[in-house]
Amino acid sequence: MIRSLAILLVVVYHSAFPHELRADSPPDLLIWEADHLASTKAALKDPTPELQAAVDRLMRQADKALENESYSVTYNAHVPPSGDKHDYASFGAYWWPDPSKEDGLPFIRRDGETNHEQKKLGDKGHFGDFTKDVETLSLAYYYLDDERYAKHAIHLIDDWFLNPETCMNPHLRYAQAVLGRNEGKNSGIIDTRDFMYVLESLELLKKSPSYSQEFENGLKQWFTEFLIWLQTSELGKKECQAKNNHGSWYHVQALRIALFLGQTELARELLENVRDELIPNQIAKDGTQPEELARTNSFHYSIFNLQALGIAARLGESLDFDLWRFRDKDGKGIQDAAEYLLPYVNGTARWPHEQISEYHISPLTNQFLRMLSVRYEEPGWLDVSTELLEGYPTVDPAILISAAFDKQQEN
Repeated sequence: MIRSLAILLVVVYHSAFPHELRADSPPDLLIWEADHLASTKAALKDPTPELQAAVDRLMRQADKALENESYSVTYNAHVPPSGDKHDYASFGAYWWPDPSKEDGLPFIRRDGETNHEQKKLGDKGHFGDFTKDVETLSLAYYYLDDERYAKHAIHLIDDWFLNPETCMNPHLRYAQAVLGRNEGKNSGIIDTRDFMYVLESLELLKKSPSYSQEFENGLKQWFTEFLIWLQTSELGKKECQAKNNHGSWYHVQALRIALFLGQTELARELLENVRDELIPNQIAKDGTQPEELARTNSFHYSIFNLQALGIAARLGESLDFDLWRFRDKDGKGIQDAAEYLLPYVNGTARWPHEQISEYHISPLTNQFLRMLSVRYEEPGWLDVSTELLEGYPTVDPAILISAAFDKQQEN
């Protein structure tokens, strides 16, 4: 069990002023790949058509993001049970009115069937828009050296976390609520897993004149309080112990925040828990993930959980903690789960388990598949089936973030 932190809520941070980082030193990325970003940026001096198209697409998206003035939980018409509009709120995606009850309450669960009307009432949608814009703007700033992008990304982050008028309170008490049953569930903690990409984006923004030590200190204060809530609240403790992808994503989220705050001891505890509890209990000897196979969209959830374990392994690299090659006492590890899924990703086999919805690979997932190709020196992860790529951008945005295994390196 991971022990709770004993940290003062008022923390004074001492670190190099960001302006000192404006030399051509690579960004201190923990999920995205700094060496790949640096070599890709250097390649823009004489880009391939594919790279030029990817950067042109990024610029178009960044220009569009400049038009989105602000994001905040306070802008939502829905008022959380607390009455405080600074509290994040969302609703469970798979819960529906009970047709046998006049008022439909309490809602009943239909796994894999998304209640879009219910889902759009909360903050989850615009949280996703916020994180996507921040990622886009920070990458555009890095590749194009246009200060407008950094300035706006920092403004968006400030509004979400720090501006007293618009900031989110550092907890998730009202996330994934179910009408007639609760005001929020432990499973709602997964809503904010993309905080990790906001923290990655910060590393790209540190060289901007718009980035200040006061801004960074404010974020560290906010994430300190949020991390304490994750570890000490009943919802947080329950999510930490979840046996399926929820437990995995809890660990990833807490791990990236701990590393942002320089809490390496806690980070190691989280990695040890992934190694000693999650991997042995989530992965079967044949490489399947039984908790995810129990879902009605089992292919999606099997990849989703593997992605969480893989990102934990990627974060472990910063502490020389190798989860990629780890095997438990039964010889099982992340690599087994990856090898089981590979033929279904590249289309050489049909998924034999329940999958009630169409599943397509997103650019975010493809970043992870590229990461797998390098870590396991397996080019098969780059050969995603045409069926799974339906709707995928014609220009692959993943090439700007993740390296891919080079077949020529095999020789």
